[in-house]
Amino acid sequence: MIRSILSLSTSNIFKSLLIFAGTTVFARILGPSKIGEYFLFIALLGAISLAADLGLKESLEKRISEGLSKPELISMTVLLKILLVSVSSIILHLSSGLLNRFFDFGHVSILILALILSEFAETSASILRGENNVQKTAAPIVVRYLIWLSVGIALLQMDTEVVYIMYSYLFGLLAQGIINIYQTNIVFGSVKYEYFSKLFSYGKYSYISDVNWYFFTWIDILIISFLLTSYEVGIYEIAWRVSSLMAIVTSAVGLTIFPKISSLDISNERKIIENILYESHIPALFIIFPGFIGIALLSEEILTIVFGTEYSKGALVLITLAGLRLVQGFYIIYSRSLHGLDRPDLAAKAKIVSILSNIILNFILIYYFGLIGAALATTFSLIINTILVRRYITMHINIKTPTTFIMYLLLHSLIMGTTIYILMKYISINNFSDLFIVILVGVIIYMFLSVLNPKTRKKLTNILQSNI
Repeated sequence: MIRSILSLSTSNIFKSLLIFAGTTVFARILGPSKIGEYFLFIALLGAISLAADLGLKESLEKRISEGLSKPELISMTVLLKILLVSVSSIILHLSSGLLNRFFDFGHVSILILALILSEFAETSASILRGENNVQKTAAPIVVRYLIWLSVGIALLQMDTEVVYIMYSYLFGLLAQGIINIYQTNIVFGSVKYEYFSKLFSYGKYSYISDVNWYFFTWIDILIISFLLTSYEVGIYEIAWRVSSLMAIVTSAVGLTIFPKISSLDISNERKIIENILYESHIPALFIIFPGFIGIALLSEEILTIVFGTEYSKGALVLITLAGLRLVQGFYIIYSRSLHGLDRPDLAAKAKIVSILSNIILNFILIYYFGLIGAALATTFSLIINTILVRRYITMHINIKTPTTFIMYLLLHSLIMGTTIYILMKYISINNFSDLFIVILVGVIIYMFLSVLNPKTRKKLTNILQSNI
């Protein structure tokens, strides 16, 4: 498992760096309003993808990992995908007027192409993960965002229109899907109703999880674009993407433990599952604590220097979203474990509560408090979800949390933060070089303390040497 986590973590680091670089370049070239249009495009793509999937991708991954006949599963999934994508595309085409009226969005044809390519790329990745080849999904993701960045920059040399980075996004999706297909042996079987039943029995619950994840990630953007403007969308999403750097390793852990726990659950290996869950806390939380402290101290400098003066309005939003990532570190571990234990029904109950609270809180808090209201609404809904999911998972296995390890991480982070705070008293952060030096000093101090401390060093060493 650790090899997959390291592979995906490395991939996520490169992916996040590429997204960060692309977002930085595109945000500087286009400004908050135009980059806000691109973020709305991604949010709408996520919404229509829900209708075109209905939980099929995760259900396909789950059933393949259980050892069911892959050819029959793939055939049924492809058939259903063609039907769902076709219907969704027609709905999009017919809704173009409404999208233009309520969201000021006029790129429906590009959105339909993105939907087709996204389902191609993501479904092929689900097959690889179901085969327990999670690490093989790493390189295609990096290629996807490398193409998005490089082609986007090249196209923007012709004209500074947001449509060009939408085109580059399409090219990236196509490349990811092709590489995924190349790495797996896809064989089609006969289409049987029993496999529809097997896909649907799990998919109906995982779909709620997909909806919850979409609402967690994008509902605030849709509501901001509805109540405010694309300018505010641009500022908010930039803050969101900066905070997402904290979740690089956490996301890799979540993707890795799901198929592992799923296969162990078939043989009822509860003790091993509990051990995996315990060990997963360590890599998942290692960079989240120092990330929060660093952002709390440097949020305004990061936004101003990296993206531009206009984006500094999102400094408080960024700090709030960094707090959200602290909660997310625990949530992803518990949620993916509960799904691996084949209890998506319980996860769905928690997520329905989370979805409803997210919608209600976003409308209320954005109306009264603007962008900071969106960040608070999403954070509160995730806290509710995390509490419920943890409660449900304890009904099946014991959750052991490495409390001492977490306390040491918090202590090391506070020492790092204190050092940065003192350093900022004597050094003016006016450019990227100054900012980089201060961040580098913080990273060195945190890593030095973590290695110097025998208890944290032992935990980290055990994880790196683990073959679980």
